[in-house]
Amino acid sequence: MAKKSAKTKKSIENTLVKLMSEKDFDKINVKDLTDELDINRGTFYLHYKDKYDLLQQKEDEFIEESNKILNNVLKKLHKDFILPSDKEILLQVFTPVYTYIKENADFLKAVLGPNGDLNFQMKIKNTIENRLVENISLNNDIEKMPIKYLAPFASSAQLGIIQKWLRSGMKETPEELADFASSIIFTIYNGAIKDMIT
Repeated sequence: MAKKSAKTKKSIENTLVKLMSEKDFDKINVKDLTDELDINRGTFYLHYKDKYDLLQQKEDEFIEESNKILNNVLKKLHKDFILPSDKEILLQVFTPVYTYIKENADFLKAVLGPNGDLNFQMKIKNTIENRLVENISLNNDIEKMPIKYLAPFASSAQLGIIQKWLRSGMKETPEELADFASSIIFTIYNGAIKDMIT
């Protein structure tokens, strides 16, 4: 029964993604989803309160899994380690994250695209920003001006890279994109930011 329920949820999520690639989320209703899947509305409401709950659950699942991936890498580091200071460590962070993004490309293209959810963009930016703040503030005063503005700058840049990769058909592998992003961050950190925060 649980397996069937999980399969139904997955089908509903996939249908939402499909419809979001065709029209604005605001113009999608539960009937569109149930008609597309050929299920009754009661089946939908067994799993979700409404279409917003469906989207919220899917977005939260993505953020939660992304955080797990980051935690698995970061727990291996010394607690006083500043992430941007080592390109190899950055590669270890970005490669699995970008791999997960590629595995969920259809969902992310829909939710980060023109018919998607602007709130989700803010969720991603806030997640990146919070993780960076946690890391850098271990040995620094986060209210120092360079650090205070570094985190939102970095989170916007990272979201921009992800969106561009998705829009351009992900021609680069996750490893190639991770190498590119790591090189940029490492160079910026060691060329300008390091002296500001130490």
